[in-house]
Amino acid sequence: MAGTVNHKDWVWVVVEKDTVQKPFLELEGGGALLAMEEETKGLKFIPVFRTQEDGQSGWHALPKKPGAQYELQAMRLDEVAEAARGSRFDIFIVDREGRVMERLAPMADA
Repeated sequence: MAGTVNHKDWVWVVVEKDTVQKPFLELEGGGALLAMEEETKGLKFIPVFRTQEDGQSGWHALPKKPGAQYELQAMRLDEVAEAARGSRFDIFIVDREGRVMERLAPMADA
């Protein structure tokens, strides 16, 4: 999935299962999207992977809560954008090493 990203594209996200605390980005079916905060830069974002392979390699490199259980799930980008918009989070595409590759512009309501 190179080039422009479309709101109908599927991306891979890390989901915290069986959350104990109320998360920033709770999902309707349970769990919460892994969201990150870089306080020194004033950034709050959801890391997403373009491919399942990148996600399977890279999600382990992302900081997570000790003791929490996580899994990789596919979501449509417009669904991720809706969750991000409601909590004022950005969406960053990360690579298989967990490095930020691209910051996605906010998406209008689809």
